[in-house]
Amino acid sequence: MSTEENKSPLDRIAAVCDKHNGFLACIRKCEHSIARQILADGQQAMNAICQSLRIDKEFQSFVLPCLVRNGQRIGKSCQLHWSLMESDVYETISQRQFLYNGQEFQDDFQNEENDGFQRLCRAMNSYADCHLKAVAKLCHRRTIPFFVRFNAKISA
Repeated sequence: MSTEENKSPLDRIAAVCDKHNGFLACIRKCEHSIARQILADGQQAMNAICQSLRIDKEFQSFVLPCLVRNGQRIGKSCQLHWSLMESDVYETISQRQFLYNGQEFQDDFQNEENDGFQRLCRAMNSYADCHLKAVAKLCHRRTIPFFVRFNAKISA
């Protein structure tokens, strides 16, 4: 076993959060730009996890250990929802590219684009619902408040 595998889940996440904080510090040194903002916005999930690691005792003592024990089963139980969401992402991107390149009628473009995004939002909500139900079933309802806060932070 490697040294990394011998560490506890808390220690492994703490190490990842240290690297994450270094990455954030690096981003902050960059000139203000759209690219910098996109990179920073993309870190919301890790920001929420690292913040929970620092200040949320329930996350440390109950949520994380349960996810370590049941993470694979949670993922497998929502595999269909994930696949459908992934398919909607590709379809929406492909449709947008096709409509953008070949569409002469702007109104039709807007309607098709909105339909694609609505489908994608429904798929994402369906996956999130499946995930929350699987977590509640395998890890207990005690974990739900963490995931509700987590989803609110990363969706804002």
